Amino acid sequence: MTGSNLIKTCETIIIIGIFGLALGPRSFLSQLGIETNGRFSYCLAPDRGLSTMFFGDDAQISGDSTREVQTIAMNKMIKYHIYVNGISVNGIRLPINLSVFEFDPIRNNNGFFVDSGAPYTFIIPKSAYNTLKAAVVMYFREKYGWQPIPMPRSEKSNFCYATYPSDVQGFPSVIFHFAGIRQEGEINWIMNNNYLFTKINGGFCMTILSLDEPGPSLFGAYQQINFKILFDVVNGLPSFVPQNCQEASL
Repeated sequence: MTGSNLIKTCETIIIIGIFGLALGPRSFLSQLGIETNGRFSYCLAPDRGLSTMFFGDDAQISGDSTREVQTIAMNKMIKYHIYVNGISVNGIRLPINLSVFEFDPIRNNNGFFVDSGAPYTFIIPKSAYNTLKAAVVMYFREKYGWQPIPMPRSEKSNFCYATYPSDVQGFPSVIFHFAGIRQEGEINWIMNNNYLFTKINGGFCMTILSLDEPGPSLFGAYQQINFKILFDVVNGLPSFVPQNCQEASL
């Protein structure tokens, strides 16, 4: 199987959508401000399942003894911008210069944004992405002797293997570390490997990619599947909890 065949297949299963949820005068949240109160929640279901979205008082989130609701610090002036404290692979914090995830107010660029309209997570610059990619490549090479398949020059940021792990094999643990409320403490978003690595024709691709610089990094839809996510945009408080979104929508 060639890398181009993997990518062409992968393109048919992306999750994407655009909806006006900023606080500008023409946004949905602003035009129906009395009803929405600047709040909304959603739960992205896998496999083209039915996803749900709620606004205002109906936008609620809860957990239980095994699923803790966690709240991330969000920049109140720059909506949906969150603060990255680091990325770990199998418990090892990667040597990434975190300044690459800081928003540049002069150029109105860079930063790290939650964006369900992006199909995948995109990490910019490539130096940060390549550090994550190298750690994952090392995991599969040392554990199973696997090497990623050659990719077309136009798809060099894509990252695929021609073999899928068996029941006795597995994927590495990948965690994104975010700043907590008022940037106190640290919130760990543990990636769901079912959507961090998507199965394609007997192999798999990682659903974290890179793009040409400059630009912001985006935390995309695949990394949000099967999480209930609540945004209190007015107060700058995004919260999340693991949840079976397909069951939640029934």
